[in-house]
Order: sequence, then structure tokens, then C-alpha cells
Amino acid sequence: MNDWLYEGKHGFTYGYSRESQVIAVFQGIANHLEKGAGIDVITIEFPKTFDLFSPHRLLTKLAGWA
Repeated sequence: MNDWLYEGKHGFTYGYSRESQVIAVFQGIANHLEKGAGIDVITIEFPKTFDLFSPHRLLTKLAGWA
């Protein structure tokens, strides 16, 4: 994986999926709750984002900046 991508990123990453992202998020929440920590969650979903352009083209452009 490229070092400029966040290690917790799951979308469009080989071997990861939306399901693995949900599992990772809930595991993190469970870990914090077990320690007695509070949790604040904000979720934002952009369902049509990748309908507007090619993710491959975006990654190619971003790779050129790295």
C-alpha cells in the first residue's frame, strides 16, 4: 500500500471492503467503550461521488503529486 494513504482506508484497497471497514470501526468503538472512554461519531456518505469520475483516474493523478 502507498505510504500516502491512511492505513485504515478500506475502499478501493486490495483485500479490504466496506464490510471490513464496518468491522474495524465497531472493533475500535468496542475497545474504547471497554476502557470506559466516550465515543463521538460523525458519518458522511457520498454515494454518488464515484459516479461522477473514475477512481482509477483520480488515483493516477494523486500518484503524480506524491
